[in-house]
Amino acid sequence: MLFSRNRSHWISSGLYEKNLIKLREQLKRRATFVEEILEQQFQKITTWKKSDGGFFIWLRFHEPIVNKALFLNLLKQNVLINPGYIYESSDSHHIRLSYAYASLEELKKGLNILLELVQNSYLK
Repeated sequence: MLFSRNRSHWISSGLYEKNLIKLREQLKRRATFVEEILEQQFQKITTWKKSDGGFFIWLRFHEPIVNKALFLNLLKQNVLINPGYIYESSDSHHIRLSYAYASLEELKKGLNILLELVQNSYLK
């Protein structure tokens, strides 16, 4: 009952809408930040579609390099990706990059680790 009253107050007072506006702004800022890094550093090896909202960007590598070894090597360096093959077993080109929870600094660091690992170990 208490939760229901709090939720009702949160919605009727406009706090819910204000929070959604703030959340959308933060997600848009994070998406733009990631897209700028992708444009500067990943254009030669990947393609992607600009985010139109949401929490992630699908990154497609030109070469079929996305495999369990890439996933585990990134994980060892505290970079978590969603490889395309968990959604489609034959997909060795895509990773899903989430920008919803990491700080801008963590996003930049993770993308730099990804780029360095791919360039040094997976692309010839």
